[in-house]
Amino acid sequence: MLNSISWSSYWAAILILVICYYGYIAWINRSKLLKYKPALHAELPSLDDLHHLKAEACNSELTAYIDQVALTKPSKKEVLFSLHKIIQRYPSLAGTVYQNAISQWIAFDAKDKCAIYLSDEDLREVWLV
Repeated sequence: MLNSISWSSYWAAILILVICYYGYIAWINRSKLLKYKPALHAELPSLDDLHHLKAEACNSELTAYIDQVALTKPSKKEVLFSLHKIIQRYPSLAGTVYQNAISQWIAFDAKDKCAIYLSDEDLREVWLV
């Protein structure tokens, strides 16, 4: 039976099935397709959005580091040095509303997970460029 089907009829059948499939998908999503209007000018993210994304990235990196510190138990001086190196990668966060939030989070997490108390002076030194 399969020997009686030629390659050209096989590919024609596949083509018809693919056209029917995508036609069905388009018919199901026709309301979305009709409403879609591509933007001529893509909106650039605002400065606040960029700061927020950087703050999230910084927070993720600091979380991973503090979790590592909880296991290895380095000295406070080493922790402060490493925190400073991490925060140096995000200089645009210094002086924003995120600086205070990140500092408070660092102090809380270091005390909670690592039993290391970080004073306000320690946290100010971490943010120095």
